[in-house]
Amino acid sequence: MGRVIFPAGLQSAWIITLLKEAKVKINEIAKICGVTPRTCRDWRRGKYTISKKALLKLSKLFSKPIPSEITCVDDFWYVKKGARKGAIRRLEIYGPPGTIESRRKGGRISQQRRKENPGKYRRLGCIVKKDFILPRKSVELAEIVGIILGDGGVTQYQLKITLDRKNDRDYATYVRNLTWKVFGELPTYKERSGDNTINLTISGVGLIENLLKLGIEKGNKIVRQVDFPAWIWGKSEYQIACVRGLLDTDGGIFFHRHWTKGIKYRNLGLCFTSWSKPLLMSTSKVLKKFRIKHSVREKGYIFIYDLNEIKKYFDIFQPHNSKFIEKLKFHEENSRIIEKTRKGGVA
Repeated sequence: MGRVIFPAGLQSAWIITLLKEAKVKINEIAKICGVTPRTCRDWRRGKYTISKKALLKLSKLFSKPIPSEITCVDDFWYVKKGARKGAIRRLEIYGPPGTIESRRKGGRISQQRRKENPGKYRRLGCIVKKDFILPRKSVELAEIVGIILGDGGVTQYQLKITLDRKNDRDYATYVRNLTWKVFGELPTYKERSGDNTINLTISGVGLIENLLKLGIEKGNKIVRQVDFPAWIWGKSEYQIACVRGLLDTDGGIFFHRHWTKGIKYRNLGLCFTSWSKPLLMSTSKVLKKFRIKHSVREKGYIFIYDLNEIKKYFDIFQPHNSKFIEKLKFHEENSRIIEKTRKGGVA
């Protein structure tokens, strides 16, 4: 419904003349136009513009010509004009909006308010910095450190632990619960069929800051040649837990086979792999401390071949990854003889 703009004072004069000539009351006019009497009185006073529809109806009904000086406009024609006036006035009072400095100031104020009252902004759905309490040094924390040094990665905002999708499902549940116990945050769980992995992820700048305080730094572990944090050497149980976390992630139990006097035997081996030489040497140092015989290869491997030494490792370090336990159990419960006749040999 369009509106009609009369020259100044002419709308009021036109309606007053109409009322006198037609000898009708304002309430009757209101009823004809489908508006309230108050609206008609505002038209008569020139307070508001009359609608085009109402003007045409009154002109036709009472045979009163419409002045040629009028202008027809769309509804809300005044919005652009009013907005411009409002913008000019706002500029006069507050200055130009959106300057670089004003945006910086607004950002600083916003961040400060979020720090002062994070709960309020969290309820509003805003992203605020999570509160992470620095965990006390413990056996559980030492094991998490070993897991991170093994299959973990630390970026500027995230801690991610990557495990094998096929063999580490049970262990992934254990790691999630251990992480919850130590950091008070349950990692997100995501399986990736493309590369056959399970990703456990915790996001939070506060967590990364705490890891840094605990001796776990950001970035590529091989490039930085990582090692045990210094506090791990403070207690034997910390060393055991850290090595357990390392071997549960970057270690492996494997079967190797060989022939002896015409008989093929299955033997068990334990291997730990790392391209960080300090980490490899520290792991070897802990194994030596508990008198577990092993060999260290320069290319980044630690091997334990003797079954008694492997069992000693299990007794002292007590792995939490079930795939280690299952392989040892299988090896002990089944015959180690695979074949009794070697091709070309003697039965």
